[in-house]
Amino acid sequence: MPSPKFLRLTAFVATALLATPAFAQGLYSSVEALWLDRESTDHVVAFFDGDSANHPNEPALSANRFSFDLQVGPRLTLGKDFGNGTAIEGTYFGLQHWSSGAVVVDPAENLQPSFLSGGNTFDDFEDAFSYVADYSSELHSVEVNLRRQVRPNASVTFGARYARLEETFNLSSFDEDPSITTTDVGFWSSNTENDLIGLQIGGEMNFMFFDFLTVGFDGRAGMYLNFISNDFSISNHGFNQQEQPTVTSIKDRENEEALASIVEVGMNVGFVVRPGIEAAIGYDVMMLNGVALAIEQQINSVETGTLVLYGPSARIIFRR
Repeated sequence: MPSPKFLRLTAFVATALLATPAFAQGLYSSVEALWLDRESTDHVVAFFDGDSANHPNEPALSANRFSFDLQVGPRLTLGKDFGNGTAIEGTYFGLQHWSSGAVVVDPAENLQPSFLSGGNTFDDFEDAFSYVADYSSELHSVEVNLRRQVRPNASVTFGARYARLEETFNLSSFDEDPSITTTDVGFWSSNTENDLIGLQIGGEMNFMFFDFLTVGFDGRAGMYLNFISNDFSISNHGFNQQEQPTVTSIKDRENEEALASIVEVGMNVGFVVRPGIEAAIGYDVMMLNGVALAIEQQINSVETGTLVLYGPSARIIFRR
């Protein structure tokens, strides 16, 4: 988190630049609201029902069991047009926070985990009566791009981006029905952090109709080095033969570097509100590949998968 002193200095520099007529000429900005849904395309089964007579060999709990609602967040852009077909711009988007929960119950007590590997055995997760899970995810992105006009209605961009994806997955396992007996309980938690740094290329094309209506298409793609960490913990909370509480636990962190990619496409319909002010509505899709999703992790390893974000948007553009 930037320090208050750094934020004050940044605000002072930005204010000084904006107050300079030579610099302010050609400035443009965009304030956009993004309503994004979240879906992991791999749908990796996190826990499965092994030998249950009710659900033989069927997934009991997987990534697509979690229903993430649309979350709104800003996308803010500030750019400087130098008047020769070249512009530089910076963009931030994020603050969406997705969270969801799920419960699965098997009266036959045959729920089995999929995250145990390498000979690790935690009895409270095996042949379980129920699993109770919650899943949360958050994404932030900052990018700087050089924009070059190649046609009156088309431009290309080259730039760099930093993106951070954080996810947390927690699960409680109940060995027996807790409503009728004292039961052993297991806890599993995975917190993944993805820090992506890389370069990207993109383009934008707009078509004007009736001198006030525009239809635009844009896209960008980039390759990134992803610095991944997975903080995980797992524990059994049970009782021995003398009914004394016992705890068995593992807690560790796994770090890994991997190649990742981000691909974005979008379209919008806009109109001129007045000279220097435009408004638009659109739809955006973003795919992140090679990122560590918390629900897909196992003990002592880092697994990577694919995340897709999609949804409508609305924005206002100001030009000087």
